[in-house]
Amino acid sequence: MEFTGSRKAALLLTCLDANTAAELLRAARPEVVTAIATELVNLEAADQRSPAAPHELAQDFVSFLHKPKESGPDTTTFVRQVLASVVGQDRAAEFLGQARRTVDRRDPFRPIRDASPEELLSVLGQEHPQVVALVLMELPPKKSAAVVPLLDEPIRREAVRRMVSGENVPDEAKARVAAIVRERLDALRKKGTDAWAGEQPVAQPAAAKPKAKGGARLRQVAMLLRSLATEMRDGLLKAIAEEDPDSGTAVQNLMVSWDDLPLLADRNVQDVLRNVDGRALALALVGAPLAVAAKVRGNISDRARAMIDEEMQLMKKPKADEIEQARETILGYLRQLNASGELQFEET
Repeated sequence: MEFTGSRKAALLLTCLDANTAAELLRAARPEVVTAIATELVNLEAADQRSPAAPHELAQDFVSFLHKPKESGPDTTTFVRQVLASVVGQDRAAEFLGQARRTVDRRDPFRPIRDASPEELLSVLGQEHPQVVALVLMELPPKKSAAVVPLLDEPIRREAVRRMVSGENVPDEAKARVAAIVRERLDALRKKGTDAWAGEQPVAQPAAAKPKAKGGARLRQVAMLLRSLATEMRDGLLKAIAEEDPDSGTAVQNLMVSWDDLPLLADRNVQDVLRNVDGRALALALVGAPLAVAAKVRGNISDRARAMIDEEMQLMKKPKADEIEQARETILGYLRQLNASGELQFEET
């Protein structure tokens, strides 16, 4: 991911205390402060931090502050403290509000992700499955997996089917749905569940041309399903397969990927690796992410690690399809465990 100057500046500021961050921003133009505040509001998780070295971030930050006029999280307290020190207490709310509005325009579903599963059920439980599917696709898989079991069974099945089908909803229609859902959540929190009783359901967004069932979409559905109870998961997988066998198989396979290994229970990894010979394991680890390699090495014996190291030293440069085949062998065993409900993910 390539970061803009304002994003890099925001990333650097999150590494500092509020007073130091404010000192760095004090001489910046108002539009620069607003751009950086917007990025601070938009940053949500530590895994979005730039892999760039600290000195590179610092150089980019200084350059951004002093370059000619150009357009270009997180805790609200931090942003508010920084803005109050830079523009004054009275204007801090104005800048923060502007930043939030900008972030909401970029991602109208952002405030909805903070809602509890019960709140989401209250505003979505009687909606058209396409509306439910649209909102579920915009939630983190763990959150959508908490909402899905609360839905009535017919809505649940149809919503998940539509998530898989990849119906392409125009951005304007998405924004309208998000705005209505946000309004209902606000009313729910202020006045209770009767706040919007009797209102018309959200209009089903008109689909444009069917969207290709991309791997990212199917992977998101797979991550949702793997967090459900086995019986419910299998029922939804069956419904998907009845509609589209290829999609059903793809979703089932995508429930366990190579990069998921660090999230698996050690016991599961150990059970699987006992069935994999040393050469296949050595092939699978060629070019593997450090976390995956560490998970594998941490769940085999010292003797097995020594054998793998020897295999890798003697191995000629393997072909990509050989590496892929070795990994698929391991994934095959893991998918069998997943299908039987024995695979455990240690996700936080």
